[in-house]
Amino acid sequence: TLSLNRTGQSNKPAGLNIKNRFTFSAGMLGLFPLNDQLSFRAELLYSQKGYKAEFAGTSLKNTVKLGYIEAPLLMQLNLGRPGSVSPFVIAGGYAAYLLSTKKKYNISRTDFGLVFGAGTQMELGDSRLLFDVRFNLGLKNINKIDNPKNSIKNRSFVLGIGFLF
Repeated sequence: TLSLNRTGQSNKPAGLNIKNRFTFSAGMLGLFPLNDQLSFRAELLYSQKGYKAEFAGTSLKNTVKLGYIEAPLLMQLNLGRPGSVSPFVIAGGYAAYLLSTKKKYNISRTDFGLVFGAGTQMELGDSRLLFDVRFNLGLKNINKIDNPKNSIKNRSFVLGIGFLF
């Protein structure tokens, strides 16, 4: 699976102009049918997250680049009949571990959140091509500084493509 992500964070602290970043994710997925309509979907991804910050009244800028190993565990509800093209919705959660960052930030190594999305899959012989759109809603404050005004939670809008064989 390969995806383009628009990532950002939940908080907009005073004095900072926070902008989203375009990043990518890549990895593998497994789809385990429970019946004709419902499947369990497990993924293992390398996912980039972060944001751009501009400090108000100055020319100072900073780009926060975070590289995670991420494990989404999802339920997939197939809305059409099995066949050549079938739409679906997905929902579940993710857990992530911070592998890399360009600079040393005071950020927690772990993250978790919810995933919501929809897509379509197309049969190609014995294989399937998947397209999906999803939103990852981080629930954990990844900022180690314990101050509600400085809470940082990851957010991602994701456009993905995957291949099952």
